[in-house]
Formats: sequence, structure tokens, C-alpha cells
Amino acid sequence: MKQQKPSATAGLRGDTSPGAQTGKQAFTSYFSSDIDKIGLYNGNVLLELSILSFPGREIPIDLILSYNSQKWELVDCSGIPCGEYTGGWRITTGFGAPPREMDGVIPIVRRAADLLAGCTSIPQYDLNAYWMDAFGTKHRYKLANIAGSGSCASPVEPSWIDRTLASLDTDASVYYSGSDDQRTGEKITFKNGNVLQMYPTARLTTPNGNYVVREDNSKLPLQDTLGRTITYETNFSISPNTYYRRSTVTDANHALQTYQLNFEAKESGPIVDAGCHRIEQPGEESAHSDGDHHAGRQHTVE
Repeated sequence: MKQQKPSATAGLRGDTSPGAQTGKQAFTSYFSSDIDKIGLYNGNVLLELSILSFPGREIPIDLILSYNSQKWELVDCSGIPCGEYTGGWRITTGFGAPPREMDGVIPIVRRAADLLAGCTSIPQYDLNAYWMDAFGTKHRYKLANIAGSGSCASPVEPSWIDRTLASLDTDASVYYSGSDDQRTGEKITFKNGNVLQMYPTARLTTPNGNYVVREDNSKLPLQDTLGRTITYETNFSISPNTYYRRSTVTDANHALQTYQLNFEAKESGPIVDAGCHRIEQPGEESAHSDGDHHAGRQHTVE
């Protein structure tokens, strides 16, 4: 296990306070219209644009483009305080994801063992897990006062193996950490009985056994109980500043339909991603989005 020394950045792993919330939070007041919601507590604007939707057995295959207008927050980047933008545009699926990839590819759920102050003999930790759902809502799971090892001067984190963390939100979901250090069997179980398995393959399953499986590279739905598939391609590796993400599905008439999102970087540098600026759907004119989401200003869709 790795050693960890107390630092001023301990616990800065994700801001789930009401003022920092994006997405759809339970028991929160919103002003809503056809495609947008405005959080009355912090003013966050949530837009939802349906790209495609195919009904299925309990779980539809959906692709929705969602946008949150807020917000920058302070997080811990390998022990160094840094900023992270948790809003902007994202392709919405049922699996959820962190706001962005940091330190390379990261799991769906972020985890942090936070050393508690006041050590007298055995180091004590709070285990926190953070998950952002498809609409950008931030969820936090916690297991408090877990004994580590080592000494107060040289504390060692406790193992994450076979831990169950309760939700700090009001959705009654439960996080399970997995049966080994590779997170085998890692999952979130929801109040309605649905299970979101994280590893080795992301899979959303209902109590009746119906499912949707996620494709690892695209992070989008790959196949469901009915055997329907979505093929995915992108030229990001060739052109990371101006690229497309293209999904092809078979419609009810067995015809192939292609949906394409075009991304263009507004700024350069390792912190800033490209923003979606055009949506191409079969038989329709392209929709354009404008604005700089990294500055926290609202996108407009024409």
C-alpha cells in the first residue's frame, strides 16, 4: 500500500456541495422548459438535446447531448491543488463518467482515502468515492473512520478491497469497491434494483436481467438485450483539436443512420478540451452551438 502524508489538499477530490452541483439533483428546485432546467439554488443551466432514442426492454438506447453552465472547482491532482471544469457539453449515456480524463485514462468512479486529523496511534481514514452521472449530477459515497496502518508519522492507506460505501445523496444508491485491487466486480446498486457494473466491462442491468453494455473506447452503448448495436468512429487521434465522433445505428426499417458530433478547440493547452460546435443528424440540417463553455458562459443552439 502506498504511504500518504497529511497535506492541505486532502479531501479535494470533488465538490458535491449544493452550490457546486450540476445535472439533476434529487429534491432540488428547478425552473424547467422543454429542453432546459435552471437550478434555483446556484443558477446552473442544464440543456438536454436528444440525438437518438431507441426503446428497449426496460432500458432504451439513448444518445443525448447535455450541457451544464457551471462550474470550475478545486480538486486534488496527485497531491497538487488544481482546477477542473465540471460543466460544458457531454454525450449523455446511462453510464456516467468523470468530468474529464486526468492523469491518463481513469475509472468511471474516482476514489480517495482521506487521512483524518488528530492521529494518536493508528491512522484513521475516510473512504470517499465520486461518480458523475449521465447528466452531470455529482454523487458521493463515503465509509467513515477506517483504520489504516503504519504510524501517525508514516500513515498507510487502508485497502479498498470489498468495501461498501453508502450514498451521501438522497438517491439511496450504494457503491461496492470490488473484490481486488483491479476493482473486479465494482458496481453501483440503485434504489430501483438496477446495477451499474464498472469493471471489467461497464454494464447496466435491470432486476429482470435486461442490459446495455458500454463500448470501452467510445464510452457509448455498444449492445443491449435485443442484440442491437451502435458502431462508433472518431478521428481524434489524427486531429485532436478539430475532430468528429460518429455513431451509426440501424433503424426500424433496417437502414443505417449516422449521427455525428463535431468538436473544435477554443483554446490550446493540456487543460482545455475541444467543445462540440456542430451536430449532424440524418435528414436534418446541422445544429450549431456557440460560446466558450470553459469560461462558464451559456451555449446557444441554433
